Amino acid sequence: MTSYKFNLSTMRTPAAELHFIIEDDFFAEKTYSPIQHGSVEANVKIVKKEKAFNIQIKLQGYVSTLCTRCMGDMNLDIMSDNEVVVKVVKTPREDDDYVYVTEDDDLDLEPLIYDFIILSIPERHVHADGECNAEMEDQLKQYLVN
Repeated sequence: MTSYKFNLSTMRTPAAELHFIIEDDFFAEKTYSPIQHGSVEANVKIVKKEKAFNIQIKLQGYVSTLCTRCMGDMNLDIMSDNEVVVKVVKTPREDDDYVYVTEDDDLDLEPLIYDFIILSIPERHVHADGECNAEMEDQLKQYLVN
């Protein structure tokens, strides 16, 4: 199993780069995930600033999810470039501007990568015309109002 943890306190260089290949086992561990299959390359760049760390996560690949029209499996290309600021603090806290990590804890990149993959999926994702499940298309036509 791949470890997605990074110890920010021991970082001695001004920048670090990490590379992960996210595949089916990553998604299988998530309860109620809309994604069950996929292959996403995650490139993470951590830049040490004076009082914080800038984390850039670039994602590229595909995920398999359900078409919102016919509920059939479909592959959806993923490409996103995300940035988050992490601050190391003595006591845990939360707010909407930063991710906080206590001095004794490692930064866990797994939830960040997962969230950014999920956020890169459009709200409505459907097959190209003619690629939906034909049986489901026929049933949907029964309810169409012209």
